[in-house]
Amino acid sequence: MSTTYGMSFIFEQEGNSQDCTFTDINNRMSFRIRCTLRNAEQTAYMIYDGNAPIGRGGTTVPVACLNFGVNHALGTVKIGQREFIKMDEYLARVSRNDSTSRKFTAADGNSYVWARKANSQGELEWECVSAANSGYLVASYIPKSTGTGAGFVVEEAYAQLAGEFLTSFTIMRLIVEYNL
Repeated sequence: MSTTYGMSFIFEQEGNSQDCTFTDINNRMSFRIRCTLRNAEQTAYMIYDGNAPIGRGGTTVPVACLNFGVNHALGTVKIGQREFIKMDEYLARVSRNDSTSRKFTAADGNSYVWARKANSQGELEWECVSAANSGYLVASYIPKSTGTGAGFVVEEAYAQLAGEFLTSFTIMRLIVEYNL
């Protein structure tokens, strides 16, 4: 049984979108995103749980594997022990004309929707809401602004899905970065 603190997981980001670490400010959880392959045909990223035990040979099993095609075209994603699936199937568009709002089904069987929204300062931030719970906010990403670092937030009740929220968010961010 895990301890409940009544506070969200607030991850500070160090590094860029292609090689970075997300560490909870209370050191309860951390993740590392690494670009592990880049050539003319594909780009691959691995997302690792920084708190996972080290296995044989000094490695950990990735939380997710992301494979993009030529020019960062959407490819496939593998989360945990599940099979590889096309990114367009995993993160389906909510509307035909908007690639920055997509839904996915997480390991808990529920649907979630990522969308990009402008905050009060006009900066674009990301929100992930539960489709089943009337748009309940479960995760978010606030961009870096003057004096503060970028922050990825996961509500405590959804901690078991933090790796999957980060995986889906990483794909969403790369969709925007590469105009996919």
